[in-house]
Amino acid sequence: MPSVSRIPAIALMVALFIGGLLVIPSPLTGFLFLVFDSIERASEPFGFIDRNGQVVNDLSRFNQNWYDHSTFSRFSEGLCTASMPFCDEMPGFMRDRSVYLRPDGSFLANYGTFYHASDFSEGLAAVDVKKRSFFPRELPDMRHGFDGDWSFIDLNGDRKFGSYGLVQNFSQGLAAVRPKDSLYWQFVDRCGVTKIEGPYSEVSSFAQNRAAVCVDDKWGLIDKSGKMILAPVYDQEIRQFHEGLAAVAVPEDNRIDYLNADGKIQFSLSRHFPEPINFRSFERGASEYVATKADTNPPGRPLDLNYDVSEGLVVIEKNGKFGYGDVSGRTIIAPRFDYCWPFVEGRARIFQRSFGKGHFGFIDRSGNEVVPCKYVAAHDFSEGLAVVAAYDADHSEYIDYSGRNVFGRTFPQAESFHEGRAFVGRPPLRL
Repeated sequence: MPSVSRIPAIALMVALFIGGLLVIPSPLTGFLFLVFDSIERASEPFGFIDRNGQVVNDLSRFNQNWYDHSTFSRFSEGLCTASMPFCDEMPGFMRDRSVYLRPDGSFLANYGTFYHASDFSEGLAAVDVKKRSFFPRELPDMRHGFDGDWSFIDLNGDRKFGSYGLVQNFSQGLAAVRPKDSLYWQFVDRCGVTKIEGPYSEVSSFAQNRAAVCVDDKWGLIDKSGKMILAPVYDQEIRQFHEGLAAVAVPEDNRIDYLNADGKIQFSLSRHFPEPINFRSFERGASEYVATKADTNPPGRPLDLNYDVSEGLVVIEKNGKFGYGDVSGRTIIAPRFDYCWPFVEGRARIFQRSFGKGHFGFIDRSGNEVVPCKYVAAHDFSEGLAVVAAYDADHSEYIDYSGRNVFGRTFPQAESFHEGRAFVGRPPLRL
């Protein structure tokens, strides 16, 4: 069923069709469709809504040429990153720059000075001020990738320290950085002082006082002092710790190991690789699933992974079906789903095939399907609400734990709630 906001535009299109007005030259047809789209978008919200479904940051002053909603981030520590085009290098040429939006709709002082920007974490955010040319005079050094000029700013937009090629966000007081023209990562504190360094070609952020590091194409674990807790032995990246355990895939042996804080295997689970379903994009609907073929590298498909321990449970697999067990290996919910994900806020997202397609739903910790598998797209719960799409992935609704549409309507391009706000809408169309 289409959203209420789309009914006037659809009715107008039907009337024109009945009147034979669509059988006209293509330029006029295209113009009419632009008119219909403009009418539809004018009735839609575009900005951030609160938990009552009311628009609290109206961004409709930006048209489709000025605002690309797909680049919106979420609010993090009171600021939200967005990408906006600015004139750059040559008159008439526009290039996206990153900006920070405040809850009141204003922007951080250094408006448009960042070429890339990350979310805030522990009071600091990484920003890149390296200008890229439309017409590069020399090819980048591929040994180091496309390095930028990254530094860290505070919540006022003031630069604190750094000029790095690549960075990661702060976690547990440390951030991974890669100096310019270097092959190796190191960890710095909130003052920019190097605390850990080594021959790490890749690293993960710290979680529960452990970080994964890659040395000579093998992954191990270090603690916050830089001590090697687990020598690099795994071919696949060790995922971050959750509830005292970190998962790592061992595709050659069809298993997932769960490591404790000492780097020892707490338990292992059988898992067949490649996995039966590879979701190209949840946002484009469940009909997009395809059989996974050659690529069995878990870091290449981070959205699909269901390895992590969450709320005391872990996903298990048997005969191509998925369910849940506890960390002692006891089966809690028998494998019967085509795919499922870790529990979040007492609900787990599940996926079931049906006639060549598939749909998402949610179960509770008893395995009851509290939200039926009827959605073509779905995201995990966040702050008590989940974004789902029942008919087309471009118009979504917010449901509560029981599956009730809490706002009684759909929104175009809806995102999950963070810090009490969620982005919805498409940019208004200016003719």
